Amino acid sequence: PVGSSGTTPTTTSPQAPGAPEASAAPGFSGAPSFSGSASPTPSASSPNVSAETPDGTVKAFLSAIENNELGKVWDLLPKSYQDQINGLFQDFGNQVDAEVWDKSFVMLNRYTSALLTKEDLLYETPEIQDQFRTMKATFSQMGNINTDWLTIERYRKVASPMNRVMVALMNCELSSTSKLKSFDGRVFFDQTLGTIADSYRKFITGIIEEAESIEELNSNPQFQELVTRLDKISLTNNVKISVKYQQETTAVVVIEALGEPTEVTMIKLEEKWIPQSMAAMFGISMGMAKAQIPMLAMQVNSVKDRLIPALEEVEPYVQALQSARTQEEFNTAYAEVNQQGPIIVAK
Repeated sequence: PVGSSGTTPTTTSPQAPGAPEASAAPGFSGAPSFSGSASPTPSASSPNVSAETPDGTVKAFLSAIENNELGKVWDLLPKSYQDQINGLFQDFGNQVDAEVWDKSFVMLNRYTSALLTKEDLLYETPEIQDQFRTMKATFSQMGNINTDWLTIERYRKVASPMNRVMVALMNCELSSTSKLKSFDGRVFFDQTLGTIADSYRKFITGIIEEAESIEELNSNPQFQELVTRLDKISLTNNVKISVKYQQETTAVVVIEALGEPTEVTMIKLEEKWIPQSMAAMFGISMGMAKAQIPMLAMQVNSVKDRLIPALEEVEPYVQALQSARTQEEFNTAYAEVNQQGPIIVAK
């Protein structure tokens, strides 16, 4: 995935004025626009599974995961759980300073969109070239194999699905205070988490497919063992679900995967079957999270006087990155924004 020296992009707000579109971002096809939703593409339509029974609920959960329809996972939650989760994020949106939150993510949006839309230039910068050589040397030492096959072009091909993770985060329900104030957990599950899960799945599939064409990897036992484990990742294949015991509001479901049975006690709450362990911990976890919201918002709000001027000072460097057209211009802008940005923000 594209990135900078130790910097991991996080969520951003809707596209900032002057930010380039990512609809044709290099590295992957069909990239969602930065100003729209980054919806995942289900691997297949999930079968008609009823969640009205305890075993049906488990099957529906696994089917939704396998078919990348995470909005259906949200639908399995009791209504009161959904309301509490939505309320938690909405409370934060109402308490956090909108100028600090939104302007921070607008700037990050401009920075990351410049990296995505100019990925060809990014991979030719001295910083990324150095990072790639270091990664290649580390991989060679760990696997004790020749890594001449590992080219930056091959790396880009395998890593390209991870670009969609950045796009999903930039458009998610956390990316602005207006979205936080009307936070919708189902949208977050379906679009953001669904896209992230789909991207990781494509990333793993790409690794496996690429490994099959590389002689050095095919002859390396350690790497082949890793690939075999990745290839076996499946939540519905060879999984057996049965009910061991059931009463009106309590049941024990047996989940057998790869010959290993696991018993899960489930209870019926608001016409939904959920694991008893979830019911036992949900109230406690939500109570703790709700108590932290005012403190978290206060921490963000407390840096306003320092952060807003810092963002204004960083803006010319980000603008230079967006405006760069040649490799030399991009190299200079990329070095400046990564050198000066952290210093300015840390003042």
